Amino acid sequence: MRLYLKILCAIVLALPAAWAEESLISRLWATGENTRLVLESKTQLHYSVSDTEDPPHLLLDIQTANAPLDAINQFADIEQPYIRTLHAEQRDPHTLRITFNLAAAIHYRIHRIPPIEQYQHRLVIDITPQTLPEDPLFALLESLQDKESINGKPFLVVVDPGHGGEDPGAVSPNKRYEKNLVLQISQQLADTLNAIPGMQAILTRNDDRFIPLFERVHIAHRLQADAFISIHADSVKSRKARGSSVFILSAKGASTPWARKMAQKANLSDLIGGQTASRSPLLDTALRQFSQDGKDRASRRLATLLLRNLQQVNTVHSPNVEAAGFAVLKSPSIPSVLVETAFISNPQEERKLIDKKFQQQLAKTLADALVQYRNNYHISN
Repeated sequence: MRLYLKILCAIVLALPAAWAEESLISRLWATGENTRLVLESKTQLHYSVSDTEDPPHLLLDIQTANAPLDAINQFADIEQPYIRTLHAEQRDPHTLRITFNLAAAIHYRIHRIPPIEQYQHRLVIDITPQTLPEDPLFALLESLQDKESINGKPFLVVVDPGHGGEDPGAVSPNKRYEKNLVLQISQQLADTLNAIPGMQAILTRNDDRFIPLFERVHIAHRLQADAFISIHADSVKSRKARGSSVFILSAKGASTPWARKMAQKANLSDLIGGQTASRSPLLDTALRQFSQDGKDRASRRLATLLLRNLQQVNTVHSPNVEAAGFAVLKSPSIPSVLVETAFISNPQEERKLIDKKFQQQLAKTLADALVQYRNNYHISN
C-alpha cells in the first residue's frame, strides 16, 4: 500500500505593493493518482478554467497581478504520467495563467475553501487521470485472501495516521507537525503487528497525503478489518497538559466537554485538508447501527485495553475512556478507537514523540493491547 508523494512546491508569490492585499501562496501535491494545486490568498480568488484538445491543455486563469513566475516554473516537470509539464505566465497585467500540458485524458475538480484555522481563502484544483491505476486495495485483498486460504484469516487492523498533506494537524512549539510524528508511530505500529503471527496491519496512508475522513472508514470496510485505530498527538494552549487518551464514538453525546471539543477539532480535518463537506452513505446509518449491533461495546473493550497498556509507557490524561462524535470512528461494524498518544504542545512530551525508542515502546504497547483484544474478545464477537 506504499504510495509515493512528492511535495512539489510550497512557495510564496509576493506581489507588488499595490496588490499586496492579494498576495498568493501556492502549494502543489502529487501522488500517482492525483495532482492537487492549492492557491491561497487573503481575499477570495476569482478564476476561469478552460481546456484545449490539440494540443491537450488545461488552462487556469487567476485574477492577480505581476506574480514572479520563476517560483512556479522551477517545478515545471511535474513527473506525473498524465501531466507532462506545468507552466505559469502573466497573461495580462491582472491575469496569471497556469497551463497544464497533458499527456492523457483527465478529470478535474475546482472548489473554494473559506478561511479556517491557519489558512486563508483557498482555491483547490484536483486533477486525476480518466483511466485510474489499479486500486492497491484490490492487491491487498487478494494477498489477505491468499493468506487466509493457507493459515486462516489473520486479525486485520487498519492503522490510521491522522491528518496529512494539506492538513498538518497540531504544530508543536518547535514547529513539528503532528501529521509527520503520527505517521512515524503508525508505521512502527504496523511493522510491530505484522511481525506477530496471526496479526496483519494496513495503513490508510504511508506518506504525506490527505485522505478524507469518510475514506479512511471506507478503507477499513473494504478490507473487512477486525479493528480500526486512528493515531493522533494532542495539542492545547497550555504547555503543561500531558498524557495519553483513548476515545471511542458516542451515539448519545460526548462523555465530557473536553471530549466534545476534541471531536469538533478532529472533525475539521476535511476542511483544513482542502476537502469540501461530503457525505458517505456508509455514515448515514453508522450511529444507529453502532448502538444496535454491539460494536459500541466492542470498541469500549478495545479502548479499555489500550488505555490500560498506555500507562506502562506514559501518564494518562484521562483515567477513563472518553467518547464523542468523531467522524473517523463512524464505522457501523468495526471496533474503532482514536488514540491521542501525547501532547505535542508540551515540550517534554514533544521530545518523547520524536524519540525513536519511545515510538517503538508506544507501538509495542498498542500492539499488545490489540493482541489481547483478539485473544479475549474477537472470537466471541
